[in-house]
Amino acid sequence: LAKKDACSAPLRRTVVYLLGQSGDNDAPAILRDVALNDSEPEVRSTAIQYLARSPSDIAVNTLDEVLRTSTDPQVQRTAARALASNPSPRARQSVRALIERTDAPERLRIEAVGGFEDSQRTTDEDAAYLRSVYTKIDNPRVKARIARVIGNLGGDANDQWLLGLMRNNDEPLEVRTAALSRVASRKMPIVDAVKLYGTV
Repeated sequence: LAKKDACSAPLRRTVVYLLGQSGDNDAPAILRDVALNDSEPEVRSTAIQYLARSPSDIAVNTLDEVLRTSTDPQVQRTAARALASNPSPRARQSVRALIERTDAPERLRIEAVGGFEDSQRTTDEDAAYLRSVYTKIDNPRVKARIARVIGNLGGDANDQWLLGLMRNNDEPLEVRTAALSRVASRKMPIVDAVKLYGTV
């Protein structure tokens, strides 16, 4: 791993793979160094993917630092996905902070929202957070992603919230369309569809 030349990059990726699979207590610290300092984006991304599986403070701190300091879009996207899939509550807090960062790239914020799409891991509290933070977001694509995620989660509270978006003429068309597609996919009762059609 100390070799930073391009020729040894495939070997370094293999070493990262072995470390990630090893379960060794020192692995997170070593992977942190690779994620922050390796010269090849693919090697760094591989280290980040393995850090995503660790709930340790080292892993979460590293993912958060990569998001704040990396200038490589591929590495940033990998870190955002990794942070969103990490089981640590602290990782959840970092994901929420990223969603609300107006200075963060749009693609990263969308990746962060997508981290709540797993209905088995996402709680009612997470869904309530997404519904509440929606009003603070000024980016239409990020808002549309929130609508899609809320739609995938399902549930009466989420469906009613989506219906409210669809009825609101002040919402961006992209958001209203995303909300409609999610509610309609669950076979909206025809009487509700007729009422909605009359108001839109």
